[in-house]
Amino acid sequence: MIEIKNLSKYYNNDSVVTLGLRNINLKFQKNEIVAIIGDSGSGKSTLLNVICGVDTYDEGEMLFNGNETSYFNQNDLDEYRKQHVGFIYQNYNIIDSYTVLENVMLPMLINGVPQKEAKERAINLIQRVGLFERIHNKGTKLSGGEKQRCVIARALATDCEILACDEPTGNLDSKTGAEIIQLIQEVAKDKLVLIVTHNYDEVKDIITRRIKISDGEVVEDYQMNPVEEDSSLQEESHPSKFKKSYLFLLALKNIKSTPKKTFFSFFVFLCLSMIAFFLYLTCIQSAETSTYNPDDYFQIYSYNRLIAFNYDHTPIEKGKIAKIKDKYYENAFYEDCEFEATFVRNNSRRPVNLVYSQHEISYEHILGEQPVKDEVYIIFPKQKIDEYSLEYSDFIGGTLRVNSYFENKFVGFGSSAYVNMPVLVSKMGDEFTEKICKLVYRQDVSMQVRVPELEKNFKANFINQRVSTPTLYLPKEFQGYEDSFELKMIMKNIYSAKLPTFTYSFVDYAKTECYFSLPYEYLIEADDVYELTVYAQKPKECTKSLESLGLTVLRPSIGYDDFSVNLLLLYIYVIISLIVIFVLSFICYAILSRIYISKNKEYTVFRSLGIMNKQMNWIVLLEMVILALLASIVAFIAMYIIYFTTHWSFLNIVTYNTFGITLLYYVTIFLFTVLIARRFNRRLFKLSVQTSLKGDVARND
Repeated sequence: MIEIKNLSKYYNNDSVVTLGLRNINLKFQKNEIVAIIGDSGSGKSTLLNVICGVDTYDEGEMLFNGNETSYFNQNDLDEYRKQHVGFIYQNYNIIDSYTVLENVMLPMLINGVPQKEAKERAINLIQRVGLFERIHNKGTKLSGGEKQRCVIARALATDCEILACDEPTGNLDSKTGAEIIQLIQEVAKDKLVLIVTHNYDEVKDIITRRIKISDGEVVEDYQMNPVEEDSSLQEESHPSKFKKSYLFLLALKNIKSTPKKTFFSFFVFLCLSMIAFFLYLTCIQSAETSTYNPDDYFQIYSYNRLIAFNYDHTPIEKGKIAKIKDKYYENAFYEDCEFEATFVRNNSRRPVNLVYSQHEISYEHILGEQPVKDEVYIIFPKQKIDEYSLEYSDFIGGTLRVNSYFENKFVGFGSSAYVNMPVLVSKMGDEFTEKICKLVYRQDVSMQVRVPELEKNFKANFINQRVSTPTLYLPKEFQGYEDSFELKMIMKNIYSAKLPTFTYSFVDYAKTECYFSLPYEYLIEADDVYELTVYAQKPKECTKSLESLGLTVLRPSIGYDDFSVNLLLLYIYVIISLIVIFVLSFICYAILSRIYISKNKEYTVFRSLGIMNKQMNWIVLLEMVILALLASIVAFIAMYIIYFTTHWSFLNIVTYNTFGITLLYYVTIFLFTVLIARRFNRRLFKLSVQTSLKGDVARND
């Protein structure tokens, strides 16, 4: 069964080589009960560990059923132990957090036995060793003798050929020890039983052979009761299949069976999740608000103009608006967003990009007349007045068309240092203002067109055209798929809008163009008040008043250096946040590593029963991922509950959360848990089972 030829084993500690075994030559076969004796440190336990595959050897050869084992890698040794070896340790090495039933079922589950069958066989074995009354007790609730009985039942669970007993009665009283020896004799049929012991008198009545080890060498090999050599052919063993579903089952069982460690791990992940969510969403919020840059956005710089909004760009409460005493306009996008118009006179046309102001702006009259009702007047930027005068003077007395629906007389123009581009002023009243505002909104709208059958997406931009029904212009390759179009309207700015429902009764095709047109009666409106343009009599005092209401206030006329500072502060904040998250992750990693290293004994017992490296990796990884996902979900829900129940302003950042941000976070958490699991498992499998059982993983961390 087992043949050892010139086998030697050495230990290397801090460059000091120590002899473990030297030139061992032995043969073992079934039905033998062999006592291995010797003084402490003689090498008897080392011999047992090498035979059973929990430790390696350096020279010579060991054959099992005629097959060499010197080429065995770690997985081969794990498979060898799983199929052929059962262990009974002096220190029991049961999993204290598992019940007796779970401990005995474990090696069968590892060997691919169906759970129902494993449970039935485990119950029979537990009854056989006289432990049925304690079947649902955890290992921590058992006495020494009961633990050893549990270990014997577990060792027999896979019907192994080799039963290895390392000081099986060393921690027991004489009466209990005698019972355990008697139990070993009862289960020894058709097995090779190897017993390492200091108390030879305790086993002398049951053994068939005695081997004495001294200084790593065999000094005595005495056959007390000869055993006939087993000449039957040994069946070739095949690796058993471990069901992948059991990995998840064992991970859940480990989580459930260690509530204190589970809670502590969960708490660590929860703290990491909440802080990481907060910092990450704050960075997203800061990036969003910092892109609202007046250098690019504002076109009118009147000295008394103020822009007020919530820092997170949420709607402004009605109560705050009611407290403003100066003249203000809600959502005055038409004062800063460009739209296209056309000057027309004597069949001549010239386009111009404009903004529109309902409020009076200080300007110097240059040419033409002042406007009256239904007449148009343009204020050009003072720094470019010569250029504009040369280009548009000839159109005074003509008309200005603002899309196909508005055509008004152009009577004159002036200049102002408070505008950045041409401004249209008019006395046509609120109706014209409202329509211009809707027009500006349309320029901030685009549409996504998806054709599922072609698996293609197109972006269509809005274009002003005189149409009676909504019209969509797309490449000809979409022709014939009109019934499957999926349309989605998109606002390009930072404000939410009420978008109309579009039903296209006509689709036209072009070569490459992709755009759409709507009748003007299709209105696009802001769904709330997001921004106020305030024209203050006393700008400084009004600024303080608006800020006291909790609003962010910008004053275009005094420059925009603050935004450069804000961007710099954003970059600094992002860097600091990344450093904080990195440090926090390192701390969490250190804590979680210690928690899982404290499980070293349990995981090494898994190894001794045949769990392989890859399988152990998955068990640890699944444990961490389950806890991390649960903690992240709890953190996510908690932040939303706190925000909606307290309305604390600093938690407005949750409004910036998206599916993409959440997905990215979970991917990050997954990678983080993979890092911890891989690092721990590398250390766990770097050492032999015997070394790991001594706790060297923790000491080497």
